Amino acid sequence: MARTLTNYALASEGISSVVASRSGHGADGQVVSGVAANIIDGDYGTHYSQWSHDGGYATIDAEINFSSPIQHVESFLWRVRGARTTQQFSIKTVSVPAWTLLNSTLVSYGQYSNLTVVGEWENVTNIKIHLRSNSDNDPYCLPYGVGLHEVEVWGYTYIDIGIRNYNGSTIEKVGVYPLPVDPTDKLRIYKSGNIYGIPLIDTSKSYASNIRIYDGSSVKSLPVID
Repeated sequence: MARTLTNYALASEGISSVVASRSGHGADGQVVSGVAANIIDGDYGTHYSQWSHDGGYATIDAEINFSSPIQHVESFLWRVRGARTTQQFSIKTVSVPAWTLLNSTLVSYGQYSNLTVVGEWENVTNIKIHLRSNSDNDPYCLPYGVGLHEVEVWGYTYIDIGIRNYNGSTIEKVGVYPLPVDPTDKLRIYKSGNIYGIPLIDTSKSYASNIRIYDGSSVKSLPVID
């Protein structure tokens, strides 16, 4: 669905904390640059880096913790600097609180690489990135070591505009898509001068209400939010 998404990895979007560590070996293994906050500032030019060459390597470990779960994530993007860099990208969710590896690759020689994972994840709580750059011989020692420039988490969160459902015992809040409405939204509601899209979700979802709607191909439900 091509709706407007929010980058929840920005510091202004409710991140609880970002922590990072780095280490290096070799002739100048302790040369560092940047602070952890640079990876969530929305600026690709800033970074958190560790330099190492002359027979060494450099590593970076970073973790982003969200103040509340990100309800729906459609893609992750992270920008790294370094040559011959091994990287691992992992997440935690409410339903799977252990680290789940989403991507593990070796970035070939090149100064910058933008890495992306696309899919559907629900209630993401934490992100972890591990980078290790081998920088022992030319041309792999250029630009020396490894850097993490930015992390992006693109998704959306349902909002409450007052729709309620009685499930037989309690009254539930029904979530709608945030504005602007997407042309592909099949079910919509008008309120206070705005048109909102109402999600039609699989009935197997943990947050599915007892409302049932046939969308032309299958039976769907509406989402319940806290």
